[in-house]
Amino acid sequence: MKSVTFFFIFLGAFFITPDITAQTISPIGTADFSFGAVVNIAEHGNDFTIDVSTLQVEAGQILSLTLYDSNGPSAFVYSGPVAASSTVTEHADQSENNSLVFNKPANAEWTSIDFASFGNPTGTAGNWQIGTCHHNSSVALATDRLITQQLNVIATMTAWPGGCGDGTNLRQTFGFFSGLCDPCQGTGKRYKVSATYTTSATTTITIPAVDVAQLFDGFTGWFVADVSDAQGNAAQSVVSESFTVDLTAPSIFTPLAVNATNTSATITFSEAVFKSDGSTRLTAAELVPTIASGTATLTSYTVSTTDDQTFTFALTLAGTSDGAEVLTLVGTVYDSATNNTAVSPNVIFNDLTAPTFVSIAATDGTYVVGDAIDITVTWDEAVIGTPTLALSNGATATYQSGTGTAALVLRYTVVEGDTDSSDLSVSSYSGTLTDAAGNTAGAASGDLGAVIIDGNSPTMAITSTVIAGNTSTAETLTITFTTNESTNNFVFSDITVTGGSIAQSDFTATNPSTYTVIFTPSADGSCTVIVAAGAFTDAAGNGNTGAQFQFNHYTPLTLSSFTTSHIVGTVIHHTPNYQLALEHLDNIDGLPVAPLLSDFMIGTYDAGSNAVYMEYSLQAIIDAINAIGAL
Repeated sequence: MKSVTFFFIFLGAFFITPDITAQTISPIGTADFSFGAVVNIAEHGNDFTIDVSTLQVEAGQILSLTLYDSNGPSAFVYSGPVAASSTVTEHADQSENNSLVFNKPANAEWTSIDFASFGNPTGTAGNWQIGTCHHNSSVALATDRLITQQLNVIATMTAWPGGCGDGTNLRQTFGFFSGLCDPCQGTGKRYKVSATYTTSATTTITIPAVDVAQLFDGFTGWFVADVSDAQGNAAQSVVSESFTVDLTAPSIFTPLAVNATNTSATITFSEAVFKSDGSTRLTAAELVPTIASGTATLTSYTVSTTDDQTFTFALTLAGTSDGAEVLTLVGTVYDSATNNTAVSPNVIFNDLTAPTFVSIAATDGTYVVGDAIDITVTWDEAVIGTPTLALSNGATATYQSGTGTAALVLRYTVVEGDTDSSDLSVSSYSGTLTDAAGNTAGAASGDLGAVIIDGNSPTMAITSTVIAGNTSTAETLTITFTTNESTNNFVFSDITVTGGSIAQSDFTATNPSTYTVIFTPSADGSCTVIVAAGAFTDAAGNGNTGAQFQFNHYTPLTLSSFTTSHIVGTVIHHTPNYQLALEHLDNIDGLPVAPLLSDFMIGTYDAGSNAVYMEYSLQAIIDAINAIGAL
């Protein structure tokens, strides 16, 4: 059966004297006996006992105890005799080097040392006398162990204060002395002690479980005590202070939390909490913080409170927290009714450690225009963000994937003009990059290894003996192809022509950057020679830029036969020069020739017909036209 002990204290020293004449006896006290404002019935639903040892009534008198609440008396009524107090004297006798053991019960108290001597005391127990050998500290040792400390053992191994030279130090054992420390060297000694303890006048009242059930959480009531003598003469009733039953153990109201810098932690309980007595303020010895895991360690702490409900822990740390630390608060707290709760709340520390750059890498190789290079940047923890990398050739790499992990992938695509003759490196990153706690990631830079960038596409110049865009009357032309860097995969099929033809047999490589071919025009008009972009590559694999050559071809005129026509009314002169009508000389084979006619015109004016006659040297005109075509 579990039990809870309550103390009812009557203020005053009034005793009831039995009255066999049935007269009314004196009251047991004029003041309420003390019960306390709040009680804890932890054994709710089980029997429990009440210790009424402090009730100042005489032995043999009858105590009645009744529980009341606002509805009146309960079903619980105790009635029984009050036991008398008693005194007992015990005797213990042991030879030196042994401990004396007594049998005082827990409800008793040592009240006197009746005899104590270490040496050779004489007589019998209860009638011992000090002999010729006696240690001066014999009584002092017994008094300290029994009266002061209320022990049941006097261990002779325990040292006693004082100097050895004055003969008052019992030393470590009674058997080890030197000089005056031993009251009688060379003589066997005994330690004999007689002491008296007193038991209280006690009555333990048991309240059955059926009555305990009335004491629910929040119950408010009081007890009424009555004392009568053995003949039934009743005393005046005495009423206890009212009390409230508290069955609720304290709990955590606001969880354990740490501040932003991990230098302070707080916790708030549902009510004021104390040490096990329900009233002494908690200290750092009862609520103990500890740290597990992580990089920071706890070197010291203090605890403070102003209301015994909210507690603040000032923490001194060694190292910087990385967020893996778990702060745990361990202890047992009690409310004022001594309901207790063992607590071990924990909280994770804030991460104050910034991510540290670990490495940067890409696949070795030579990269050309259009190639994508994936660069992996690694930190020592997961990072969040989409940064941009600055590269040593002035280009940038943009984020591709990996946010929320320790490795980010950024991509750089080579464009025309990008170059790095030796190897590519990363100089820095830009943009926001943090860990989950918001700590900014450390700087990232480094060589990517054997990564070479060739972003210069080969160019080609197409030339001939005729200037591009001009007219040629040549039956064939040599076309020359010149690249700005060596190539070994420019072939005949890379050439496209219009307005004429080329033959593979005429395709010649003078050197890795110079090639020729013979072009034969097929008709008068525009002729083109084209090498398309990407037709060939340089040694790195960059495709060429496109090239085109254009000229006009004209077949020379020859004077083999001709016809003439004339405007009505004109006269054709029979002279070595042939006279042509103007409308036939506006153009020949698409070439404008009219502006040239004045250079070869021989004109006469016929006043009679009011007409101008123009004579031309046809051969001169044709020669002039051919000359134009050859320009």
